[in-house]
Amino acid sequence: ATDGAMPQTIGSEEEAANVVSFMKETVDTFSSGSETDLIDFWKQNKQVIDLLDTHFKSHYEQLKSHFSAARVKLKEANV
Repeated sequence: ATDGAMPQTIGSEEEAANVVSFMKETVDTFSSGSETDLIDFWKQNKQVIDLLDTHFKSHYEQLKSHFSAARVKLKEANV
């Protein structure tokens, strides 16, 4: 596993896609965790997520919907 270090810049669609797929995989590992863990992960990666939001909208939307779905699952799991 990597140390979770994210690039500080995203130079291409391909890089954006790689970042998104890496983060989606990471989000999937939170399935046994808590919603707080998930929110912390978003906050820790806010810089790169904002880059996606600014430059690669469709990738950002994919990531955001993946996060939202994960949050719903965690909420349901922890009722």
